[in-house]
Amino acid sequence: MALLSYELCDNCKEADENPQRQAVILSSYPTTITPSAGSFLITRRHYMSEKLEHYHQHSTSPYAKKFGRVVTAMVTPFSSDGKVNYPEATQLANHLLDHGSDSLVLAGTTGESPTLSHEEQQELFWRVRSSTKSVLIAGTGSNSTKEAVSLSQYVTKHQLADGLLAVSPYYNRPSQYGIKEYYHQIASETDLPVVVYNI
Repeated sequence: MALLSYELCDNCKEADENPQRQAVILSSYPTTITPSAGSFLITRRHYMSEKLEHYHQHSTSPYAKKFGRVVTAMVTPFSSDGKVNYPEATQLANHLLDHGSDSLVLAGTTGESPTLSHEEQQELFWRVRSSTKSVLIAGTGSNSTKEAVSLSQYVTKHQLADGLLAVSPYYNRPSQYGIKEYYHQIASETDLPVVVYNI
């Protein structure tokens, strides 16, 4: 996660008195936000400002425009028997998209990806893709490079998403060179944008 510099807004009467709390809020922004010189204003009442818009680079980045401003990591619903509840998943996806989400992340860590088989992930992607034409990002990362590449190829071939979310291997924890090669192998097998996800 990227922690950006900030300063309190002098114009806000209810400015948060705890800058540590504000720093935690900022840490939730993804690494695709690239800080530049200066800082931006952050308060409890408004987390967005003109300078924060600059960091998001919505006016220049084609990917920011493609995925939108609100990208929701969707949970994966399960039935009482422990199986993925696909009808509930499609209903949830459309509810989120109808209520402010510009795009969705499916089968990320919030979506229980470590507990899903690739067959379950594939079925989830199929079900949600068939229920909406909105922008979807498919979680295809894995501790296994081979498995991550295979799932990324599958999603790309069947046009099940508009982007891929690839978590950096967090259990076996490869070297910096290994991480680079991991992402290189995924990116070389798809024409979709790949979101680099570090836990």
